[in-house]
Amino acid sequence: MKSKLRLYYYLFPIVTVYLILVSLLFSYIALKAFEDSNFKEAYSVLLFTIVICFIDIFMIYIMRFRCDLVRINKEGIELKKIFCLGKRKFFPFSQFSLFPSWEYSKIGTGQKIIVCVEGKRITELSDSSYSNYEELLKVLEKHTDFQPFIADSYWAQFKQALS
Repeated sequence: MKSKLRLYYYLFPIVTVYLILVSLLFSYIALKAFEDSNFKEAYSVLLFTIVICFIDIFMIYIMRFRCDLVRINKEGIELKKIFCLGKRKFFPFSQFSLFPSWEYSKIGTGQKIIVCVEGKRITELSDSSYSNYEELLKVLEKHTDFQPFIADSYWAQFKQALS
């Protein structure tokens, strides 16, 4: 079974590159303002640049863990990053572990499955990321021993993301 990413996830790499270019432009403007001793303008542009950099980091995090093309067959799971940002990797069912969890957003609470290999997070399957999430969930439940969904705090999710 092949996963189907939602359309807006294909826009993340394009938006990320655009934001990186914008942050470089604003960094150049701030540098010129510092050279002209216009500190008030330079600090405001620098603050805006820092905000854009935090947004870039968030977008790169999303691209790293959520924008994967997933193919599940009888032997295991195959992952490929979108826009060729990584090689195609295959993991047999016996090699990885699944951690079901909840994700929280302004529009509501959704389910996600964190796929880990040797204690490292390799991808997340989320109902907000994939249009065929329920089908992927049924196939994974059939081939693996699946734990019940648990609610993690934001801090626990953050620590797991950094591991």
